[in-house]
Amino acid sequence: MIQKLNWEAFTKKDRNVIINAIKEAITESDGAIMNFNMFSDVALSISIEIPADHLASLHQSLNAILNLPDLNLKSFNSNTEKELWVFLNVTFIEGKGKLRIKVPEVPG
Repeated sequence: MIQKLNWEAFTKKDRNVIINAIKEAITESDGAIMNFNMFSDVALSISIEIPADHLASLHQSLNAILNLPDLNLKSFNSNTEKELWVFLNVTFIEGKGKLRIKVPEVPG
């Protein structure tokens, strides 16, 4: 059975910069983005699959750019080759909830 972790973070930084930094942190920690949902410019939800022995590295990288709660490594075995799922919810404090993305018209 895959162990699941829920992380909540928040930031005042620019949304586009943070999204790219999160993507880089996940990639550098040998993780994979399994799913993501954007909620206007207010929040972002990301499902991450990562080897258990890379979890501390991911947490450290993300904590450098976001405000994350402390990681309690006592609750699971990080010396295993099993995969973990991390559900990361990021709230953008400066978000207004009125983000509009124009989709170009496609002829046809």
